[in-house]
Amino acid sequence: MILNNAGRLAYMEWQKTQELRANIVLHDFVIMPNHFHAIVEIVGAHCMRPDSSDIEQTEQGRVQRAPTVGDVIRGYKSAVTKSLRNLQGSPNSKIWQRNYYEHIIRNEAAYLKIADYIQTNPQRWLEDTYYV
Repeated sequence: MILNNAGRLAYMEWQKTQELRANIVLHDFVIMPNHFHAIVEIVGAHCMRPDSSDIEQTEQGRVQRAPTVGDVIRGYKSAVTKSLRNLQGSPNSKIWQRNYYEHIIRNEAAYLKIADYIQTNPQRWLEDTYYV
């Protein structure tokens, strides 16, 4: 996949995700013309419901909840939207669909299957429903 300016911007913002959040590890990902796929690992996340293990202390001494997948995606979409609107000079353009899809990877076999799907996604682009 050869990225245009918008794709390069989306790529750079995704790379920043790991830099901005200490407990996030980015694995396989691909930026496509109309969507992207990614595997995100939240280090130290043990359950779906926030409890005392999901609280972390900041350097300033404040206690905050560890980020969720929703927090990561929301922050990423927001950063890409702001940067792309500035780049295009169109402050009200719609960039993203309203939601996103997530799947919990529970074992190595599932990880390998999903990683392969992500890595081979560009080869299926011509078959995509929204290919223009």
